[in-house]
Amino acid sequence: MATSSSSLQGSAPGVLGKRKQTPGDLIIYSLEDLKGSDFRKFRNKLSDFSYGDKRPIPRGRLENADWITTKDIMIDAYGEEGALDVTIHVFTLIDLMGPANYLQERRAQN
Repeated sequence: MATSSSSLQGSAPGVLGKRKQTPGDLIIYSLEDLKGSDFRKFRNKLSDFSYGDKRPIPRGRLENADWITTKDIMIDAYGEEGALDVTIHVFTLIDLMGPANYLQERRAQN
């Protein structure tokens, strides 16, 4: 059925909109939206970023990481809420205010 396949497009946000999104969900959606060069800038700045008493994530762990792996590494290092804080701070540091503001708004809604 052609209509069922086209009706699936964009269904994930609707489905996710019916439940509370986790910090990990918010992080992965924001990382997926980055262009390649912005994602490289994000990983580069993340490897230089200290959060609280935590050391920066080593550059080698992030070098070839995709969006999901990067999110998982951040959550392992900082916990879910901490990883969301770090994502917002790093977006701000690399002048990606749109994604930073989006995450802050979504966090407030959840």
